[in-house]
Amino acid sequence: MMNQLINFINLIQVLANAFLFGLSGFGLSGFGLSGFGTLSANNFFIIFYNVLRIVETMQVFDIIFSMTKVVKSNPLITLIQIGAKLIITYYGSDYYRNILAMVWSFSDFIRYAYYLMPNIQILKKIRFSQYKYLYPIGMCLEYLNIIPSISNLYLKYIILGAYLTIGPIMYNNTSKMETHQYIMDSLTKKSINPTNPTDPTNTDIIVLYKNTTYNINKDILNRLNGSRFKWKLLDEDSNKYELKDYGIQISWRKYFLYNSL
Repeated sequence: MMNQLINFINLIQVLANAFLFGLSGFGLSGFGLSGFGTLSANNFFIIFYNVLRIVETMQVFDIIFSMTKVVKSNPLITLIQIGAKLIITYYGSDYYRNILAMVWSFSDFIRYAYYLMPNIQILKKIRFSQYKYLYPIGMCLEYLNIIPSISNLYLKYIILGAYLTIGPIMYNNTSKMETHQYIMDSLTKKSINPTNPTDPTNTDIIVLYKNTTYNINKDILNRLNGSRFKWKLLDEDSNKYELKDYGIQISWRKYFLYNSL
């Protein structure tokens, strides 16, 4: 029953974000800016704002589901993401609102569509890679949208500091989600028995990843050998390793430069 409810809400979210994306694009067009037929530009933007508020407010379900452990999403990260979007939606300025709505609605459309159809590979690929482009664009637009509505100079600096601090953390968290999918695909493909990766027979090495043991061909060590991957030998006799993803790694020079800004 709960799964049916979640799927129904996800379907509504897909349709709502598709409509918002189209409405935002129309608003940026010459028709939306000049009015269309008997619909004035002013009336159009009133409709647009109301639709935007409804669609973004519906995402409160994400917070509820994550906090009640109905879904696996991190409750704190979900609260920060949805909370920031709601503050901008209700209290932000008109600057870049249409473009921001397009970025939000496209990202959310893909996310909810993936929840409904997780086996469609193109959705999976876009779902876990879109952050590379949409996160920086979205964060810049959010900041530019909310700043004009704030008169207190100190509060503006606080918000800027929050975006410079929390933004990279959220970006890195999403990067780890993408890498998790890559790791799971690699562990399955390199498994001695792909249909049963935890089968203990005929294994080269044993890999412990997120509390699950996989029996893998040893060339997995070459496949997952970037600076972000940490391999720890747990048992030399059984060739048992622990794998961890440390996230995006940057040089100390870039870290010093970023913290000096």
